[in-house]
Amino acid sequence: MYEALLKSTPEYQKIAESLRTPGPAALFGLPPAGRALLYAALQKDLGRLVCIVTPGEAEATHFADDLKALGLTAAVFPPRDFMLRPVEGAGREYEYRRLSVLGALAGGRLNAVCVPAEALLQYTVPRDEFLRNTLTLKPGMVYNREALVARLFAAGYVRRSQVDGPGQFSVRGDIVDIYAPDMHQPARVEYWDDEIDSLASFDLLTQRRDGSLEKIYLSPAREVLFGNTAETAEALRGAIKKARGKKRTAMEKATEADLAQLDSGLMPEAMDKYYGIRYPQPATLLDHLDSPIFVLDEVGGIRDAQKATEYRRGEELTGLLEEGVLCPGLDVLYQTMDDLAIAAQKQSTLLCENFLRGMNEFKLKDLINAEAFAAVQSGTVKKGDVLGVARIAGIMATKRTSELIPLCHPLPLTKAGIEFRLLPEQQAVEALCTVKTSGVTGVEMEALTGVSTALLTIYDMCKAVDKGMELGEIHLVEKTGGKSGHYIRAEGGYV
Repeated sequence: MYEALLKSTPEYQKIAESLRTPGPAALFGLPPAGRALLYAALQKDLGRLVCIVTPGEAEATHFADDLKALGLTAAVFPPRDFMLRPVEGAGREYEYRRLSVLGALAGGRLNAVCVPAEALLQYTVPRDEFLRNTLTLKPGMVYNREALVARLFAAGYVRRSQVDGPGQFSVRGDIVDIYAPDMHQPARVEYWDDEIDSLASFDLLTQRRDGSLEKIYLSPAREVLFGNTAETAEALRGAIKKARGKKRTAMEKATEADLAQLDSGLMPEAMDKYYGIRYPQPATLLDHLDSPIFVLDEVGGIRDAQKATEYRRGEELTGLLEEGVLCPGLDVLYQTMDDLAIAAQKQSTLLCENFLRGMNEFKLKDLINAEAFAAVQSGTVKKGDVLGVARIAGIMATKRTSELIPLCHPLPLTKAGIEFRLLPEQQAVEALCTVKTSGVTGVEMEALTGVSTALLTIYDMCKAVDKGMELGEIHLVEKTGGKSGHYIRAEGGYV
């Protein structure tokens, strides 16, 4: 209902129309609690993927959770630390998460991707290279086992005697076990000669088969893909030959240990520093998106976060250059805030801020005031639609209860709603919060948190008119399920 009212406003229609053409428009005054609803409405209305850029990973995660609650398939594309030198025990969890998102984008399985600015500006595998190194396997398909092994090596997988994590594969006779970065469970491929006889998932701990699979999708296991060791060594030596003077000497020093390892037939772990050699035309997440709705949420926060990130990164790269681990030409792994501003001009972009502030790096085509935008029904105050914003705040609060109340567990909510009733005679507003879960525990704390937050939001938006308002009589009306059984307040307790 609220989404339909939202879409009927002239301000929403102005935003939607602006996003049909490239260039940035700016929206001011809409609080974060209402933006998720706006982004979800735009995605459903325009039928295009939404890319939301945030100052940090925490904000991206919150937006992804809110969008999922609003019916969208959303994922977070996190930043990662480039592996620029051998580090024992270094994990690739964040790289696998990024590759998983790229796989979901390639398969058309996402409506929205939420990304910290740092992650957006980090280079990643180009889209064409990613697609060339993907493979779909089905039972009955003829695909030579040796060819599959070669394909997995080229896609960055590591061979192990037994698969125990993502990015690995193993071969035992006619069985090939594979764990792609975007798989929930590893897959087992059983051969009959050169034909794939069966596909099944299996348990990582017991190594026993679970259920049969109709097909598996294998995406790359690295963001920098070189192929075999001989080709990689040739590419590095080719780059050294092109260098001149001191740059050549520095590159020889930076690549010496890796070339020795490659010549022995082993692929070094720290290959990220050769990104520029492998991909002369670098790519970011944006290159994997087709005509997205490009949102920069809290531009000022993004700008400040990037300033801090670039300072920290500069200190790190300077140290590596001084140590000889890197050399000029091997230190270009990121874009800058200037590149983000250029991308905003090329994409259909919406810049969102709480307050009006300077955006000199952007050439704005539209400026939208959220005060009128929020007034979706009569009876608004200066801050906007009181009940509409309170409803959103209450619903969002139900999903954050475990973060606010100690010892409350996060619960998978299947429904969260806030309804209001105006009581003219008492000059009061009554709020009712209904929450449901598929779990085996009660959700009374989520409901009480939601109704309290909704009433606090009403107070916040109306305090300029009357600071003497009171919040009272917050209580549990009815609860079903859980260990304690069925409770109805009107009937004196449990029934």
